[in-house]
Amino acid sequence: MAASEEETTEGGYGTCVLVLEDNRDGGTFVTQTLEELGCPTKWVESAQAALHELATSPSTPDMVFSDVEMPGIKVWSWRITCTGSTPICHWG
Repeated sequence: MAASEEETTEGGYGTCVLVLEDNRDGGTFVTQTLEELGCPTKWVESAQAALHELATSPSTPDMVFSDVEMPGIKVWSWRITCTGSTPICHWG
């Protein structure tokens, strides 16, 4: 029996996650782990690419999973430039 959409989202399954990580090993690890947990992912390697993704796909993602150390930008400052209600989770 398949779980309802509400049950799936509450458990984390089906939650679309935009992964912001400039390190290939870190990005691979995070996206593989999230996908194993049932979360589809989109991986970008720069804050500018993440902003573009958020601007062009406003209905997705459900959340952003971001490294806190990105070259050329302080992610805490980047977070302020994000608009909308997409939750942001930092790691690293």
